[in-house]
Amino acid sequence: MLLDSDQPTNSLPHRDTTRRDGRLVLWLMLWLVPLVVFFAAVTLFATHSTAIYHILNLWAVARPVDYPFLDLRYIFAGADCWSKGVNVYLSNPCDPLGRAHAYSPLWLRFGFLRDWTPTAGLIVDGVFILALMALPAPRKACELAVLLLAILSPPVVFVLQRANVDIIIFLMLLGAAALWTHVLRYRMVGYAIILAAGLLKFYPLIVLTTAVRERTRTCAAVCIAAGGVLLGFAVYFHAELRAMAVNIPTGSYLVGDMFGAINLPDGLALVFGLPEPGWVRILAAAMLAALCMTGILTLSHWIPLRRAVAELAPFDAALLLFGAALFVGCFFAGQSVGYRGVHLLLVIPGLLALWRQATDRRVRRFARATTFLVLFLMWQGVLTWNNSFLDALQSWIGSPAGSSLWAGLWLIRELGWWALAAALGGIFMGFVREAQAMSWLFAGRRLRSDADRL
Repeated sequence: MLLDSDQPTNSLPHRDTTRRDGRLVLWLMLWLVPLVVFFAAVTLFATHSTAIYHILNLWAVARPVDYPFLDLRYIFAGADCWSKGVNVYLSNPCDPLGRAHAYSPLWLRFGFLRDWTPTAGLIVDGVFILALMALPAPRKACELAVLLLAILSPPVVFVLQRANVDIIIFLMLLGAAALWTHVLRYRMVGYAIILAAGLLKFYPLIVLTTAVRERTRTCAAVCIAAGGVLLGFAVYFHAELRAMAVNIPTGSYLVGDMFGAINLPDGLALVFGLPEPGWVRILAAAMLAALCMTGILTLSHWIPLRRAVAELAPFDAALLLFGAALFVGCFFAGQSVGYRGVHLLLVIPGLLALWRQATDRRVRRFARATTFLVLFLMWQGVLTWNNSFLDALQSWIGSPAGSSLWAGLWLIRELGWWALAAALGGIFMGFVREAQAMSWLFAGRRLRSDADRL
């Protein structure tokens, strides 16, 4: 009997070691696979191989690739021309595509980097690959597969191929999320990083709403400080901001990689030839928004989901909430270029953790369905962004089969974006209901005391 009782005890260290080794392998694979893919792509670019163009086309990254790191080149070219006295808000002759400046005026103050585009592009992309090691490690092979599918999806490949500044924003938010899990002085540094990211590209400012987790006075201090900085920024750069706003790109509601809340109602209006603005399209937009808000409020009242989010590891929860706030804000603010889908990487570790550890089966099913929805939306570009597929479809678009196929793909895609907005919006709204700064509004309806807050 002594031997029988000792045997499982002696086997526990071996099991724990095996489990740790397995997780280490999964963690290394999460970094090594993208690194190998990135190195192969850089090698093909450096050797001027035409294979990279075919690969990117299959990957649905069918934008101009003759110039590596095209978007970073655009930033540095704008700064270069600006330093020479050219009004890049009207035209930018230094840019290979002549694109007028549509980003924050702060970027024009980086003219000293004008000759660093190739090196800076490699550094930015390389740091992104290294930063993948900071993501919570997958616990199972299926979680590794989900994360790798997301990392190798068209939006991520697109943003890396362009070296778009959204990579820099992603890295800043990743660091801010890590700081958000620590004591107050570190969280304040995190809020400062979020504010800096917002000054560079505006949309990250929505993540400052996570300050509601703080005590009311601290939240008010963050809001006042951020508001003061933004007011000063707007006053100082008001002329440039007006000129920049005219250049913000928009795209087709039906074809291309743009996503946003306006795509579905305005796309339907184009399909049915409705006038602009038209009460019908306004009514359609209002109905969609009402349905989405209903879903958000329903999920925010779902106590098992709120409890499961509260029980997540701090970093998993921080990434999930940052990503949820960012996506919902971008979705309703207007159209976003497809590469902004890179920020969906933030929500996946939290969704996987909910899927893995939630005690309520309904919450696990919700997390699983939301995870698959994220993967679908990150990979749907293989068809809806793919020029080869669209060209083939165009040849028989006049037939009922061709028209129906494209209409079905487009409708599924757009409904998917709305469903994801409701899911992530519900998760974030549930966090708001539990936040300290909102306790006055939801008194008696919170799950836990201030001492147990997220």
